Amino acid sequence: IAPYVCELVDKEIEQIVTLLEEGDLPEIVCQKIKLCKAAVAVAPAQADIDWECPACKYIVKYAQDLLEQGKTAEEIKDTIHKECMSVFQTIAPYVCELLDNEVDNIIAYLEGGDIPEVVCQKIKLCKTAPAKDIDWECPACKYIVKYAQDLLEQGKTAEEIKDTIHKERMSVFQTIAPYVCELLDNEVDNIIAYLEGGDIPEVVCQKIKLCKTAPAKDIDWECPACKYI
Repeated sequence: IAPYVCELVDKEIEQIVTLLEEGDLPEIVCQKIKLCKAAVAVAPAQADIDWECPACKYIVKYAQDLLEQGKTAEEIKDTIHKECMSVFQTIAPYVCELLDNEVDNIIAYLEGGDIPEVVCQKIKLCKTAPAKDIDWECPACKYIVKYAQDLLEQGKTAEEIKDTIHKERMSVFQTIAPYVCELLDNEVDNIIAYLEGGDIPEVVCQKIKLCKTAPAKDIDWECPACKYI
């Protein structure tokens, strides 16, 4: 799909190893070798999976519920931090840091009557657009299919993969998007077949129609390929 990316990564392999040994996350490594654009300073670029907006709306809605229950600002700060870490620590821990930095603004906007979608636009974790429901399907699919891919590479059988990814998706998405678990359950045989055929997670999720298909020429493979390698 993008052989030139391999050449780019080959040229940077020593730098990649050095940065990883120093403790950098793959997202940060790929920013430093200029194959991913840097987002805000505290957040890795998420060219393949963009958790910022859906995670923000979920957590701000959670904060809104606490506010309506009469919780104080301090109680809300503590509670939403714990909720964020329990839900997103595995898949996007940097989002919790972004939200921690904005928690005073979040509470102020909610107290001013803004809905979660508008709050997240104001703190720049969602693009400004008409309010809409959170679309978990594509990011959740890519996360779970990548998890299945890792299991396949470890030599797990199809049955072991089915059982393990079922537990993983339920632990991560049951609270925030239970319907995604059902969609993935219905496609698990196809997911394994496509992975065994050599498809990468992004393509698998397009084939099972949980991610929109982009023309190949519009896909910028440098950043997602770098983070995967």
